[in-house]
Amino acid sequence: MRKTVRLDIASAFVSDCDLWKEILKSSNDEDLEVRLIAGVDGAISDPRVIGAKNPKIAVKVHNKVDGGIFHPKLYIFYTKNGDIEVLLGSANFTDGGFLHNDEILLHIKEEPRVIKQCIIYFEECWDPYYSREITPEELVTYTQKYKDRKKQSQSTEKVPEVLTEVRKKVLEDLKTVPADGSFLEYCSLLYQAVELKYTWLVDPENETLSSRVTEDRLFILLDTLEECHGLLTQFNKSYTPKDVHKIFGSSNPYAFLGNSSRSFLNTEFQEDTELAKRLRSLLVEFSKKRFQKNLTAKVETVHEILDSITPPKIGVAWGSRLLAIARPDLAISYNSASRDLLDKIVGCKSAKGNKEKKKSNYLRILQWLWKQDWYKNKPKELSPIQERIWNNRAALIDVLVYDLHLAESEKGPELKKLEGKILKFFGCQLF
Repeated sequence: MRKTVRLDIASAFVSDCDLWKEILKSSNDEDLEVRLIAGVDGAISDPRVIGAKNPKIAVKVHNKVDGGIFHPKLYIFYTKNGDIEVLLGSANFTDGGFLHNDEILLHIKEEPRVIKQCIIYFEECWDPYYSREITPEELVTYTQKYKDRKKQSQSTEKVPEVLTEVRKKVLEDLKTVPADGSFLEYCSLLYQAVELKYTWLVDPENETLSSRVTEDRLFILLDTLEECHGLLTQFNKSYTPKDVHKIFGSSNPYAFLGNSSRSFLNTEFQEDTELAKRLRSLLVEFSKKRFQKNLTAKVETVHEILDSITPPKIGVAWGSRLLAIARPDLAISYNSASRDLLDKIVGCKSAKGNKEKKKSNYLRILQWLWKQDWYKNKPKELSPIQERIWNNRAALIDVLVYDLHLAESEKGPELKKLEGKILKFFGCQLF
């Protein structure tokens, strides 16, 4: 985007996606001008985009002239050095189109005849006969249709009522646990944290997740963690783009243990490169390893595998996420949103920018974890969901410590109370 001075977009559906946010920032900070034509069939396009007002961004909606629906996915980039490049394919201007779905986009650079035809097509679409700016009155009507469609999709895809009630009863039982520092209290804190902090699991941009009720969120996290574990340690075929997004957290609801954008590792794993094969082999071996009770030997083993999976281009956040997925009973994800609090709980000094110091802190945190009574002492009787939590108890710590430091304006009384409970459970008082 830095080399682009003008961007023309024609897309069937548009959303308030990461790319849109980047465009808004670039239009304010840099000399970027944008023209966008959006389809409004089915009230799927986000009204926040089609109603946007920005002096450097012009947005139009398609006029339904010839029947059918407006369905292109065309992106024309005009660069600072005078070149014109085109992306043409199946990806809508949404996070689904550019991050999560299986899509195809042709990058056209040195085909002047093809590029010229794309420009002609866009200019025709931009003509007032085929597209127009939406009026304030039309935007109000469209926004209501958009909201109505969202509500309808949620009501038609809800979890069956009987199953919802059963799950609600199981999870409600987690609330009635005394604050005694036990594993059962840990389960209770997880449920409360998911209920208060993980509202993003009900994602308005994802209809399937929008239909999941609050009581389902802990089940969703367990399902996704166990699915990723299976993909990473028991999958013998090549990965699809969706598989890779799940493993690396670039797809909701897999964006926990550290939320991330697509990285070079996505490409490595999807193309099954030598690096990906080596990492997968090491992680499969790690997932099956029997550890000695001797704490020093255990730490040395994890240190060795951590060094092996974090060559120069791979940071500790990526490495620890993979370790946590491979051994969710043993390893924690040590990422930018959980690192500060974990360091303070255990008494580690901040290691920002120092990879070796981060590794040292991470290993110290694991030693602390493995010594905790709630981690070591499994209750004799556990419900099915508590059994699943036990098998994933180390990785799930991320739920309690991730993004705990919210701005005061974002903390309701219930969240502040939960913070106190979590810190007391871990034996510290930081606020």
